[in-house]
Amino acid sequence: MQHLRFYFDVISPHAYVAFERLPQVLVALSYEVSYQPVERAGLLEYRNNRSSDVIDTQQAQEMAHQHGLELDLPAPYPFSPVALLCLALASARDGRTPSRHVCRSVLHHVWRGGGDADEAKRVQALARALKPNRDVTKDEIMQALQTATSDAASRGVFDVPAIEVDRRLFWGPDLAELLADYMRGKPGTVGRSNRKMDRPAGGAEPTEYA
Repeated sequence: MQHLRFYFDVISPHAYVAFERLPQVLVALSYEVSYQPVERAGLLEYRNNRSSDVIDTQQAQEMAHQHGLELDLPAPYPFSPVALLCLALASARDGRTPSRHVCRSVLHHVWRGGGDADEAKRVQALARALKPNRDVTKDEIMQALQTATSDAASRGVFDVPAIEVDRRLFWGPDLAELLADYMRGKPGTVGRSNRKMDRPAGGAEPTEYA
């Protein structure tokens, strides 16, 4: 069984699409996934990669439509994802990352229905449904998010979504399909996990870390 670590921020529609696509493209493969919330803005700041700050929502919508996924742009957009990321972390069991159910609930909150993702009453309703194990407002939750983000950045993650497997990182709009090809041993996919065009300016190569 292969272990995957899925790095995501709810502000990214590409993360939502990749999350939904994973079970579809990895069917019949033996794997388990840890879902790691991180703050995209923190990743970009870590590598001084502000040139990638703008998210191509149209591309994500086209991909969602292609794969039969519902994707509605929240209004307003962009928004601050911190409260939702902290809620996901607070809803995880002690010492673990959030479950797929928790991550699905938070991502659907953002990317289905076109509502205000950061609106207090909606976030409170989501929290009541998830019943977090820890107080979302505690400093330790925010610290956990910051630590997860810096740890991800130090391992080579420079944007989301990204998936870690076999000491490699895969990223990009076609993340799920690329990962599936790699896990099935399709020739050429190892090289595609190391695409020079996706290398962050001023940063270390984001693959094959120790």
